[in-house]
Amino acid sequence: DIGEAALLVRRSLRSGQRVTHDSHIIVLGDIHPGAEVISGGNVLVIGSCRGMVHAGAGGNASAKIIARRLEPTSLSIADKRLSQELSKTMPNKCQVVRLSGPNFVFEKLQTGR
Repeated sequence: DIGEAALLVRRSLRSGQRVTHDSHIIVLGDIHPGAEVISGGNVLVIGSCRGMVHAGAGGNASAKIIARRLEPTSLSIADKRLSQELSKTMPNKCQVVRLSGPNFVFEKLQTGR
């Protein structure tokens, strides 16, 4: 079984850098404050996500944002944006964010079964 295509970014993204892709994006590094990632699918960050991240751009409400450490300056999935007030109350060690209806759901990454 072959998975879906994704854009692989083999570096950390610094302030002022922007990556956009119609499908999934995998970042092998960190997303620093001031950097932007905009994906039509899921966003997977093998590092810290401290910049702006938008998964499901174009309306994909089933998209997820997954990071080893999730502390974004701005977070959006589909047409929903997490408010600045709510983002300050994100649970510590949150690694997965998804939508359930109109609400953001924060989870720890479950590895294995």
